[in-house]
Amino acid sequence: MRHEGQYPRNETRTWCPGLGVTRVVADGHTWAPTTATPPPVEVNPEAPFDWGAAPQLSFTMWDSKRSPDSAFLSPVSPPGLIEGDAIFAQRFPGVVHAIILTDDEEEPSIAWAAHPGGSLTTAATLGGVTVVATTNRELVAYAEGHWIWQAQLEDLSLTPPVRMGNMAIVATLDGAVTAYDLASGYLRWRTSLGAEIRLPPLVSGDRVLVANQAGALSCLDKDGEVLWTVNAGRPRSMAVSGGPDPVVVYGKDGTVVIRAYSVEDGHQVWRSRIYEDPREMVALADALVVRDDDATLGVDWLTGAVMWRWSGQRTNNVIGGGQYALLLAEYDLVLLDAQGNEARVWPHRLLDATTGVTFLVAGDKTVLVFSGARLEIGVLP
Repeated sequence: MRHEGQYPRNETRTWCPGLGVTRVVADGHTWAPTTATPPPVEVNPEAPFDWGAAPQLSFTMWDSKRSPDSAFLSPVSPPGLIEGDAIFAQRFPGVVHAIILTDDEEEPSIAWAAHPGGSLTTAATLGGVTVVATTNRELVAYAEGHWIWQAQLEDLSLTPPVRMGNMAIVATLDGAVTAYDLASGYLRWRTSLGAEIRLPPLVSGDRVLVANQAGALSCLDKDGEVLWTVNAGRPRSMAVSGGPDPVVVYGKDGTVVIRAYSVEDGHQVWRSRIYEDPREMVALADALVVRDDDATLGVDWLTGAVMWRWSGQRTNNVIGGGQYALLLAEYDLVLLDAQGNEARVWPHRLLDATTGVTFLVAGDKTVLVFSGARLEIGVLP
């Protein structure tokens, strides 16, 4: 190993941000990567999970002994799912891993790995593009493991980016909401909402709903203009309905009351005391599912009335769509229909399913559950 000052340096390197070393000249010889122009990045259309087929899921468990070294150490956000891979962003050692999801007996392998720089704070995979935020206050994007763009952030981002058309919507702790072109990283617009944002924004058609820690719930249009703002209180959770007249249901931190506001103009549609902490909300077609640790409720979109209550086990996560919600419970994965009935139950062997860091995600034909360095992988036939 040569140290500065001991020997004359006869090597030069050219380094480009995001690409690493692109040219080396040493001992009269020059090394450089291929000059072939890479194909343009294409942002894929959404590949939503078919919730109508959810009762047909079949699950396989991977434990930490089968996992690639350091692949599941400290995920900062729910993993992304794309074409048979799970994209894990690790806080330490600051690596993005793409894990190949297979159900054979071989050990899982890494499809690609990337080092955005610094520690990672959050990430999301949107239309085949993985967007990662770091402690360097940078946003770095990859497609199939290749760096495609990066952008400087004004502050840290702790909430996963969300997709609106072909834009990534990014919220930061300085209260800014920024839209970047997913393919190029081009800045489309930036809007300041004044206080830090710790809850992921919601997209409803051509509108973005954002809640900040000062208690303001704001609705932005597709160009980032604020259409309305209401004082809704410090946010706990929120969800938005479908249909021609959608409402955003808002759970205020520290209360057992939820409120629905019109997405059109922000007026309050209803108020409901549900007597549970609204830790998470999931929008089904015919019901709003509200999860507390000890109970899960089905709430009527039109009135806020509680239609059903499920409390079979303690839970830690819920996802869903259409007519089904999937719960990660203490001993089982529980699929509830829109009427609160157990459509199917799968026992799991996860660690710390109700006390540790857990993630539950669905995409394409796959459901992935993470807890205690173990994975349950569900696939549709």
